[in-house]
Amino acid sequence: MTTSESGHFQQMSQSAWRQLHQAIINLSPQHFSEADSEQLTILLIQQLSHNLQAQNLAEFWNHCQEYGESVDTIAIELSRLPPTLEFVNRLPSNCFSPGAYVRWKPLPEDSDETDTGTIVGSFYAPSQHGWNWKYLVLLDRSSYSRQFCIADTAWESDLEGWQQKQCH
Repeated sequence: MTTSESGHFQQMSQSAWRQLHQAIINLSPQHFSEADSEQLTILLIQQLSHNLQAQNLAEFWNHCQEYGESVDTIAIELSRLPPTLEFVNRLPSNCFSPGAYVRWKPLPEDSDETDTGTIVGSFYAPSQHGWNWKYLVLLDRSSYSRQFCIADTAWESDLEGWQQKQCH
């Protein structure tokens, strides 16, 4: 690392520290002393570093190398995301709740036979068309795909509500 890169990294580290420290001060239910808020900042950083898994970091790094993305490019993209609470409050509502019974929309070349199942979870994820809801669906025993998997994921646009749950 060059001296210039080292100085840039140190500035980014100090900025990240200040942002986390300020967030702790802003979110604390009571006013912490400066020493308490600094100690809490240190504890959160330690907790994060203990919970990071080497495999996840390796996968992230491999992704960066595979797509030729530099750390600076990733940092710029991440900085464009709104703060977490603001982001969560701006999410569009999803169509299906856990427990909803759904089926994959049949493709024109297919018959009406398609996989069905129950929504067991959802997450908001990037897709080819921007960010969209994606669901984890526990497949019915009678679903074709059940012979090789128990659950599948599907984009919201690929699913439709299905009321006729049949006994199997």
